[in-house]
Amino acid sequence: MWLYTDDGFYSVVHKPGDQELTVRARVKSDLERLKARYLPGLSDIAEAKDTDYRFRAKVSHAAFAHALYSIGLDINYSNFKNTVAKKQGIDRAKIYGNIWADSIALGDLKDDVGGKKHDDVDRSTLSTGQRLVMRALYHIHTYEALRTWRCMPFFAVAEKLGLTRRAKNQHDTAPETYAKALLHDGFQKGWIHEPLSDDEWHEVLTVFVYKFLQDWTTFQNGEPWV
Repeated sequence: MWLYTDDGFYSVVHKPGDQELTVRARVKSDLERLKARYLPGLSDIAEAKDTDYRFRAKVSHAAFAHALYSIGLDINYSNFKNTVAKKQGIDRAKIYGNIWADSIALGDLKDDVGGKKHDDVDRSTLSTGQRLVMRALYHIHTYEALRTWRCMPFFAVAEKLGLTRRAKNQHDTAPETYAKALLHDGFQKGWIHEPLSDDEWHEVLTVFVYKFLQDWTTFQNGEPWV
């Protein structure tokens, strides 16, 4: 689950084989505040720079459930974003505000019960070209801490520019949503980690570099050079 409070943002998961929950955060002080105010039983905070959640700690289900109860009892504000701005600053409030704005689109979705899930994109539309583009973007960003997240907006732009195309889009899925589903499919099935061959890198360069240069010369000269 994702948990946004006036003390911080947390991702809470139960990893296979663990007896306890893992509470993750992108800011160390978020976990420190959570521990000090609600979760004294939270374990020592571990740090891993190569993951999207840099900081994490362990806690029992019962202790976390009790903390949620206490968090609920302590809600005494009428506007969450304003409270975050006062306690954690305008920059944090702006980030939360962007999340709030994006979530407005949830009102346009059909009920997930019995319907199509938000990320349940038709896997038959995944062409080799789409996987190749996503793999290339993943490997290009190998040395960046947030490489998985940078792949998605890059892929979405590539689709909008016509550098990679879907065979069909029956559900009118936005490029950003499709990019997220494609990346998830890559991790789930393992193909995202496959290194690109020389021929595949050549194909990517041909599509991205040559097409960009061709479009640019068309724009500058009125017609492509021949």
